[in-house]
Amino acid sequence: MKKILAWFLLLSIFFGACALAEGSLREAPPETPGSDVPKPLPAPSKEAFAEKYFSTLASVEAGSAGASLKTALAAEKVCAFAVEYELWNPDVEALRANMLSGFESLDADTQAAAQAGFDTVLTLLDDCLKDWEANRPLFADAGLAEKMDAVMYDPLNRLAWENLRDHTLTMGNDPAAGEEAEEVSFEQLAGLAWCFSSGAGAWSTEMQIEADGSFKGVFHDSEMGDAEEAYPNGTVYTCVFSGQMSFADANALSIRIDRLTPAEQPGQESIEDGVRYIASEPYGLSEGDIMRLYLPGTPTETLTEDMRMWAHLFELDEMPDELKDYFLYSEQNQSGFIGIPPMEPETETP
Repeated sequence: MKKILAWFLLLSIFFGACALAEGSLREAPPETPGSDVPKPLPAPSKEAFAEKYFSTLASVEAGSAGASLKTALAAEKVCAFAVEYELWNPDVEALRANMLSGFESLDADTQAAAQAGFDTVLTLLDDCLKDWEANRPLFADAGLAEKMDAVMYDPLNRLAWENLRDHTLTMGNDPAAGEEAEEVSFEQLAGLAWCFSSGAGAWSTEMQIEADGSFKGVFHDSEMGDAEEAYPNGTVYTCVFSGQMSFADANALSIRIDRLTPAEQPGQESIEDGVRYIASEPYGLSEGDIMRLYLPGTPTETLTEDMRMWAHLFELDEMPDELKDYFLYSEQNQSGFIGIPPMEPETETP
């Protein structure tokens, strides 16, 4: 019974029912505040975009002989381009301007070929990000597996490609969102209830982010059908955790999980009141991962199907044009946390 009551207390910090005792899970402030933002790095020139990036995309010939290997080769080259120019933290304004200028310097046929090649490469790399091991044999056949390992297993290198991908998808659009992003800080994210769940209620990971980038939270997954004589009321997987975040780019739209610490050693078991409790890892989070922050007002058409699912947009009567809430997404863990504002207290009308 004590453990069940403790869980209610932990969960309540995210929904306003009550509060955890001050400092119960709080970590000591880091030496470098989590709100410190690294300076942006120089962007590739328009010539580099034209000669190294768009020309590579234009070389992809979908449907031709050896198309799969050509696509794998192009995918490795564009990832290498992103890593070479350290696009995990680019000067966004210069990047967007040089990308567009490089594209516009191409003739109409090359532009069309580059656009078609990008769609083909994008599909392959999105599949790789979701399940690299399943796609690795294709790159092994092309002799590129080890080079791609360096991208897929390194969060910064993955972020470099994701940035290049996202700016290519929105090339030529108004970059006002990038200017707005410069004002993002952990102070803005503090006070929100961050939740990753299926919506069915059987499992969820909830966390609270503090103004210094520290965070704390709880994961629980109830398996009432997993019962035996010793625990007839089922099994609950649990994890109380804490950690530290920092911004990974100058626009504060990429957040690195610098530290993630479970309160209990995963695998430990106990039985109370007929329920078996198993200490687990925090589902949807991992140390070293770099997550992407999407702001309220982000066009939903720019989100993948997985992102829309974890943002629970499919549950609405109609797909909204823009995000209403903050949304924190992990490509590595295929997880998405909605930042829900605290509920306003109801006011009595006279």
